[in-house]
Amino acid sequence: MLGSSPGFLELKHRLEEGTGTVLDGVTRELAERAGALLAEHGISTIVAASGPAADNASAPGAAYRPAAPARAAQLSPGLRTIVILLGLIVVLLAARGMITRRRDAHERPAGPTAALSSRELARLALGSSAQLTCPHSQGAGFFIGRELLVTNAHVLCEGTDQLEVVLADGRHLEGAPTRIDPWLDAALVRVPGANQPALELGDATTLHQGDRILIIGNPRGLDFTVAEGLISHPARAMLGIAYVQLDASIHPGNSGGPVLDAEGRAVAVVTMLVGPESGLGLALPVNYLLGGPEPMLPPVFGHYDAEAWQARLDEVSELQRRDVDRLRRNLSRPGLAAASQVAPGVVTAVVIRYHDPADPLPPPERLTFELYLGEHRLCWATGSISAWSSVAQQPDDLLTPRFTTWLERNGLARGLYAGAARLDLDGCPARELAPGTTLVLDGAAAGSNQVEIVPPPEPPPRPPR
Repeated sequence: MLGSSPGFLELKHRLEEGTGTVLDGVTRELAERAGALLAEHGISTIVAASGPAADNASAPGAAYRPAAPARAAQLSPGLRTIVILLGLIVVLLAARGMITRRRDAHERPAGPTAALSSRELARLALGSSAQLTCPHSQGAGFFIGRELLVTNAHVLCEGTDQLEVVLADGRHLEGAPTRIDPWLDAALVRVPGANQPALELGDATTLHQGDRILIIGNPRGLDFTVAEGLISHPARAMLGIAYVQLDASIHPGNSGGPVLDAEGRAVAVVTMLVGPESGLGLALPVNYLLGGPEPMLPPVFGHYDAEAWQARLDEVSELQRRDVDRLRRNLSRPGLAAASQVAPGVVTAVVIRYHDPADPLPPPERLTFELYLGEHRLCWATGSISAWSSVAQQPDDLLTPRFTTWLERNGLARGLYAGAARLDLDGCPARELAPGTTLVLDGAAAGSNQVEIVPPPEPPPRPPR
């Protein structure tokens, strides 16, 4: 018979066997201790007598005794000592290895809030990270179950449901997405046969400016790279989402990787860069995966402060409302939506403006722009909008699908038109623009008159041999 209560990790292993029974042939006291431990992690249990004692279990003064010698995690024809009632979804998760667990050999030091060194964080998380490879791109992901990982939706391979997953132990496996949220830019990927340790999910509301974090990814194809950084803003609102703003060494290839807090919990998913070569990035809080009307993950994967998270969502919603109101007021004049350098000395600017759909399209328009690097004015340039079309008809290289979707979600797409102007930079001192160069549209309303110029795309990194 088991003489002491097993730990939560052992109980989880037994739960993952899918038998429905966690302990059998033990005392009621031990069974109740195990049930209390599981309850702390949101898993409901029932304690029942087994064998002949079950027949008289309801009689006054009946003794609670096991009917046979101890049989840990063994099925019996009678009632079990502990029967787990998880509901169909949690049973399926357990049977398929999706229940979160940490690697036995890499458990965190004792203490509920023990801060780990960078070396300890890396040791804890590297085995739970992965490199995701498509024919022309690379990204990252991290395991939250033995065969289930989290990544960005944009990391998935275009045109196929399969992608190559490289594990920290060198194995190459195939993964397939099981859930995709294009708006959040998040995805869950099933990797059969991975059997990897899982990272514990944290709570992004516990983060503060200046907190130390660690990220793991594949910047520029350098797989399983660890970088330390800081939280530069815990809730940066952008298009209605409260991103975690990071100041770390973030480059193409980091997308989808975990952001670890000082206790080694994954609190966010690296999602996008903020400007080229700045090292700044935005990460999606894992709270979005666990909450909302249709959460991507059930509560068994993690817990967060619901009140604090709702307060953050309310704050972001109010900021978004102000952005929508300002944009509506400013659309009577042209506004600058995006700008990118398409070739040395050539920049394409995307201009938007409101126009009554019942009237003919606005005529071609010639506009004047200025280029700045910091406070220093570099030069000026002109460009013409030869044709206007609805924002919904714009190609992805002019307006991102995310920005277009945001306009539609906020009732701004109807009557909004966009046009592209090609600017020749012959008058500028350098045809290759420095990172951080800003384009300003003369005559546009404040708040809609400038954007940072996106540099030419880099060639995709070569997968390591």
